[in-house]
Amino acid sequence: MSPQIKPKNNSFNYGDYLNWPEDERWELIDGVPYNLTPAPSRAHQKILAAVLTKFYSFLEDKDCEVYSAPFDVRLPEGEEEPQEITTVVQPDLVVAVGSGVINDLSKWAAFQLGIPYLVVATAASMNGYSSANVAPTMGGVKMLIEARAPRAVIAEPRIIEQAPYAMTAAGFGDTIGRR
Repeated sequence: MSPQIKPKNNSFNYGDYLNWPEDERWELIDGVPYNLTPAPSRAHQKILAAVLTKFYSFLEDKDCEVYSAPFDVRLPEGEEEPQEITTVVQPDLVVAVGSGVINDLSKWAAFQLGIPYLVVATAASMNGYSSANVAPTMGGVKMLIEARAPRAVIAEPRIIEQAPYAMTAAGFGDTIGRR
């Protein structure tokens, strides 16, 4: 980062980040910049290429696309303006694996970025895998926020059946409770 860049109030935000030199890669977590250089290792790149190839092959004949790094994912803490967001990360790939909060955060990030996403279900603990909304708790209040449904929901029945019974019962209750 250029030496003339100084944080406001000992913290940086997305507005500051947008003015940094384009030949440098940074992430911003809670207003603190983290340098992403040097580039990821060969081993990292090899693993990423293998994962991307698998997802690309799976999604090739579907109305979906696979994106890889770098791209900015802005994670707001509340209702702040986009320029005021203090956490910006550059994931290699956005794929939600899990349920509940994991799915909602991935769905929300993908929606904010205008990119497709998919989810890999690991338990039948809720009905939100295919929902077009996210339900975060912000400031202690459960909210319902518009997003976009995933392009694909992938589930391996052997993994789902190994989930604790209470999670499956909760998912059944979540599903029938919406009728």
